[in-house]
Amino acid sequence: MKQTAISAICLLLLSGAGIAGPILAKVPPARPIVPPMVPTTSAWYAGVSSGYLWLNDATACGCQDLHYKDGWGINGSVGYRFSPSFSLGLAAGYLSGNYDVVDGHGGGATGSADLHMVPITLNATYTLNLTDSLLMYAGAGLGTAWSELQGVSAGEKDGDWHFAWQARAGLGYKVTSDVSLNLGYRYVQVLDAMSEYGDAKGHMAEAGFKVNF
Repeated sequence: MKQTAISAICLLLLSGAGIAGPILAKVPPARPIVPPMVPTTSAWYAGVSSGYLWLNDATACGCQDLHYKDGWGINGSVGYRFSPSFSLGLAAGYLSGNYDVVDGHGGGATGSADLHMVPITLNATYTLNLTDSLLMYAGAGLGTAWSELQGVSAGEKDGDWHFAWQARAGLGYKVTSDVSLNLGYRYVQVLDAMSEYGDAKGHMAEAGFKVNF
């Protein structure tokens, strides 16, 4: 009787193992849990822009005028993006403008003058993503600028450093997640940059690019 019971139990165990084997074989092994990737919002960046420059006309003592003709500018920047919206960076550039020197008493042109400026400013920029590819930016900065006025009748002025500030705004297009093309406007003012002619005030239409690292 005992042998019969033991035999029955063994048969049940063997049959159970035979059934469980194929079932367990079909169960896939557990996959390790991988935490989701969190996108990095902070990064270093660098950019370059260039464009056409308009400078203000100027008058010295009411007897001699500077009439602006044409000019250009280039600007480079490097900084850190603390979030998708806010970044802080250092910018340096070169601005060059050409003037006609005109007799302030109604006479004609008596010569020409050239203004050269090298602004260096610390800038804060706010960026707003309009779509996945299109963005809008605006920013401003304070700093200093080296300026030199060279002219035939305006009188030579040795280069010197002056307080400077700027503001800018524009649109950008993301070519990739790290590279964008920019088109914008920049206003620059350098106090006493033109000696007796006063401040230099410039408007620049510019195009450039920015790279995130």
